[in-house]
Amino acid sequence: MKILKIELQNINSLKCDTPVVIDFEHPCFADVGLFAITGPTGAGKTTLLDAITIALYRRVPRFEKAGSKGGLEDVVSYGSYTAMARVTFEAQNQRYEAQWDIRLASNNGRKLNKPVETVRLKNLTSGAIVAETKTACDEQIVTITQLNYDQFLRSVMLAQGEFAAFLSAKNAEKGLLLQQIAGDEIYRKIGETLKDRIFEEKKQLEQIKSKINTDDLLSDDTIDGLKQEEEQLNDRLQAFDTDLKKIADLIRLFEQIEKLKQQKQNTEADKVQLELDIEQNTIIFQQLEKHEAAEPFKAVLSEIRRLEQDIEKKDHRVQEIDSEINTVEVKLQAATETEADCKAKILEAEKTSSDWQPNLEKVIALDTTIHAYKVNLADNENAKAALLEAKSGFMQSVEEKEKKLKSYGTILRALDQYFEQTKNIPAIEKQLSNWNTQLTQRKGNWERIADWIKAIAKARVDLAGNEASIETIKKAYYKEKVSHETLTGEIKTLQESLDADGIDKLVNQNNTLTGKKEQLRDLIQWSENYSRLVVDNHSFANQKTDLEQNQGKLAAKIQQLDADMAMAMQSEKDAEELYEKDQYIVSLEAERKRLKSGEPCPLCGSSTHPLIDHYAEITISDSKKRLDERREALEKLKDNKNTAELQQARIVTALQQLLVQIVKNEADLNELNRKFSGVTLEYKIEDKPSIEAALKGTESEIAILAGKISASQRQQKLKDEKQMELKVIDGNIKAFELQLTQLTTTNSGIEKSIAEAERECESSKRTNSALERELISQFADCNLPLPEPENTTDFIQQLEKSVKAYNDNRKKQTETENNEKQCNLEIKHLNEQVVTKSDEISTIEERTENLKKELTSIKEARNAILPPGMSTDQKRTELQTAMNMARQAKEEASTQLNRLNEYRTKLATEKNSINRERSENGAQLNNLLTVLNEKMNQSRFANREAVEEALLADDLKMEYLKIRKSIDDRKITISTLAKNVAAELDSLEKEIKPEETLVIALDKQAEINEQKEKLQKRKGEISESFRKDNEIRSRNAQVVKEIAQQELVCRKWTDLMTILGGSQDAFNTYVQRLTLKNLIDLANLHLYKLNRRYSLQLNPQYKAGEELNFKLVDHYQADEMRLVDTSSGGEKFLISLALALGLSDLASYNVSIGSLFIDEGFGTLDSNTLETVISTLETLKIQGKMIGIISHVDSLKERIPVQIQVVRKSNGVSMVEIH
Repeated sequence: MKILKIELQNINSLKCDTPVVIDFEHPCFADVGLFAITGPTGAGKTTLLDAITIALYRRVPRFEKAGSKGGLEDVVSYGSYTAMARVTFEAQNQRYEAQWDIRLASNNGRKLNKPVETVRLKNLTSGAIVAETKTACDEQIVTITQLNYDQFLRSVMLAQGEFAAFLSAKNAEKGLLLQQIAGDEIYRKIGETLKDRIFEEKKQLEQIKSKINTDDLLSDDTIDGLKQEEEQLNDRLQAFDTDLKKIADLIRLFEQIEKLKQQKQNTEADKVQLELDIEQNTIIFQQLEKHEAAEPFKAVLSEIRRLEQDIEKKDHRVQEIDSEINTVEVKLQAATETEADCKAKILEAEKTSSDWQPNLEKVIALDTTIHAYKVNLADNENAKAALLEAKSGFMQSVEEKEKKLKSYGTILRALDQYFEQTKNIPAIEKQLSNWNTQLTQRKGNWERIADWIKAIAKARVDLAGNEASIETIKKAYYKEKVSHETLTGEIKTLQESLDADGIDKLVNQNNTLTGKKEQLRDLIQWSENYSRLVVDNHSFANQKTDLEQNQGKLAAKIQQLDADMAMAMQSEKDAEELYEKDQYIVSLEAERKRLKSGEPCPLCGSSTHPLIDHYAEITISDSKKRLDERREALEKLKDNKNTAELQQARIVTALQQLLVQIVKNEADLNELNRKFSGVTLEYKIEDKPSIEAALKGTESEIAILAGKISASQRQQKLKDEKQMELKVIDGNIKAFELQLTQLTTTNSGIEKSIAEAERECESSKRTNSALERELISQFADCNLPLPEPENTTDFIQQLEKSVKAYNDNRKKQTETENNEKQCNLEIKHLNEQVVTKSDEISTIEERTENLKKELTSIKEARNAILPPGMSTDQKRTELQTAMNMARQAKEEASTQLNRLNEYRTKLATEKNSINRERSENGAQLNNLLTVLNEKMNQSRFANREAVEEALLADDLKMEYLKIRKSIDDRKITISTLAKNVAAELDSLEKEIKPEETLVIALDKQAEINEQKEKLQKRKGEISESFRKDNEIRSRNAQVVKEIAQQELVCRKWTDLMTILGGSQDAFNTYVQRLTLKNLIDLANLHLYKLNRRYSLQLNPQYKAGEELNFKLVDHYQADEMRLVDTSSGGEKFLISLALALGLSDLASYNVSIGSLFIDEGFGTLDSNTLETVISTLETLKIQGKMIGIISHVDSLKERIPVQIQVVRKSNGVSMVEIH
């Protein structure tokens, strides 16, 4: 953001008729990084900065200091009714113009009750109006510049002077000064507001607690203890749930083992089915076997068939080639004759073209000469036309100059008459500047006199109004006093009534009845539970009888299954022995077949082996089938026994659980009887109706007491309302006292201002009388009347116009005389040019006539050789076309002849190639047939046809392979599944410990369930305790709710205070120290450029009240640190300037600031330091910054060449000059 131009009018001491303009884009500011705003104290230097903030933000920094009540109408120059401020600036690569205007009086001079302000924000780059209302302008300025008002002041208007005061302030004052400089006063207000809020909320909590006796409520410690016990119970219940999950996993493991055993039986059945499928597909497997044996011959057979077909095709092609060769021989003879005829025609065309060449060369020469003559004739005609046109232009110019000459004479005569009538204008011009000043002073004096008269009248009206207001306020004040006394008496009466009713006694009675009510409710609940438990006991007895009967039946069934299993196991053992014997006998058959007659047996050495007929009839499959049937029967008995044992275990578990429940019910019945008897002997536990009747009576008594308590609470509420009303009246009384003091003080000030205005009015009248006498004398010398004060501006403007017109006419007279002389010279020159052009035209006409005669004779000679319409190029084209056609015909005949010769050669070559390939194929076929016969002799096939018959079609082969693959896959699947089932079964059986059984797992599960139920019972008792506490709280539900809510509110604000440091100033101090640290970091960057000797360092360790102290590090003295308070005036200025530049960086954040202004402070620097500071500030130009320094130091004025000087005049008005 960069300021490009400042324009202002009638602001403070800079009163003027035309706006003061300071254009930073003017050449005098080019390549300047530093300029000075100079002038005496009070001249209006700071007014230039005020104009910037007024145009952008409609605010004046000086008016916003403590105790100032100034408004924008107060910046208007004394005696002026309008003012304007306009700023042109650049932001975000766009140019903008912000303008503010104010009008205090209407067009007829009447002062407005409310000043009229207008604002406008315009984008000069695009020409668009961005905003024309105050709110829209405020929002758009912040959006475009990315700086609000406070950020702008800290970024552009450097707070060097404020930081100088901060450095010299006491510890207690530094916080307030830094707060004003950095704009973080909001954090102090946060601490104060938070402290007030905590006090109010705690006071509100005490008022709510006073409504009830809080001793009846369950304490927070008791609630926390019960909650802790409940959490421990939850942990134990969670541990039981984990154990139960493990037991459930073990039971599921037993069930998985049973499923795997069943899966093993299914796998055995799948093996039998697979063997049947293999037997059914035996034929398919045999065909596949033949195909696979014949498949090695398949490639040879395919090649033989291919060669036989290829030989047949080649024989057919040789016959076709012989026929084509005969046809080509006939065509060759005809093509040879055609070529000879074309050669003769070419020779004839070439001879004709050669005979025409000399004539064509002669025609070309004649055509060239004719063209040259035509060009000369055309050039002559063009030159003649140009000369005629130039002659005509010269003659026309002569006429125009003569007309101008006449007009110049008329103008000069008129001017002579004007100067004769205005002889006194030069004398007026000499006095005009002085008259303007005197008349303007006279007008301003009369306007001030009028303003003072109006101000005196208005002050007298305000004085009378204030006197009337004082009387009105006094009446209201006395009325509020009376109301205060009345309310005090009513509140005292209400308090006495509340003390007499004894609300505490009523609350105690209500609490007693409520306790009785809760006791009766507990008795009713116990009575209901007792009746329910009695019914459950009868049901459990019936269930126990049924389970014991089922247990006896299952024990008998298991005993029978044990006997059947013993017989089945013996039967399986017998069948297995028979199967092993049959296997041994069958294995001897192979050895018996190897025996030779007369030779000893290699196994036993015997020479004879008699054959037993019975053994010869034995088959292994019958023994195996018998063994499998007996094993299957045994497995079925085992499964039945396992199922029966599992049912028996479940019945035992259920019976145990039922017995546990019966015992628990008996204990619960005894506990209910004990509790009931311990509470009351007035009722029996079975007599529920009597207890309910007593509960209704108690509830009626509680309702009557509630009405009495409610009435007392209403009185308490009425008392609170009257106390609030009394507080409001106290505030009104204080406000009236303050208003009376303010109005009395105001009236004293008004009376003083009236006396001062009357003195000023008389002084101005005397000054005006002297001015008017002097002006009347001067105007009489020039025959001018003295204008009325209100016509002063028009009078001066009229005189200025007359002087300007007189000077303009003098200038015009000189210019006209010069023009007249110049015109006469130009006319003479033009006439000479006309004569010259006429002579040149005659010469050209004579030369043209001679050229035309010579051209006619040359054309006749040319037409004798060629017709007029034909050119040499056309004749050459005609001869060349005839030769080209003859040559083209000859080339076509030659091409046809060559094509036929090539085709005949190609046919012969193809025939030879085919014969050669046929011979090779025949030899290859014979070799393949020989190889095929040799392989068939070594195979199972008799001939070629047998091999072809054995080969299967591809689709049939794929179908058979698919069937075989399916069976192979099933073999692998069944085998793999059997192995996996066996392995998994073995793995699961290993996971179960030897001592673990299904019955033990079920017993442990029942035991844990019993313990879990006890814990759940205790958890229910805790929940019941919470329920009772909640019911006690519900008796005063609304009040308890209000207490809880208010405690949360108090805790929220107290916790916030603790987080912010524990006191109202802690947070503010923390933020200020953090802000100061950031400022020092940024200031050290600038201080390094100003003077490398120094840097700043915030104290890392500090005491209370010293949080904002920091030290100056002197790098030329071994980094010695000393307090900033001990620094010299020049050092403090450097520090404060660096801090101000740092604050500018901090406030602008990531916004580019192109303009900075520093107000005073340079008088404390010596010449060397001043030179260093100015040089450093000038280097900021590299960053695109322009810095303005406001000062009245003479040495500073000499050091900075570009200056904006504010010059104060004698009448209190200042003017701006740029040097």
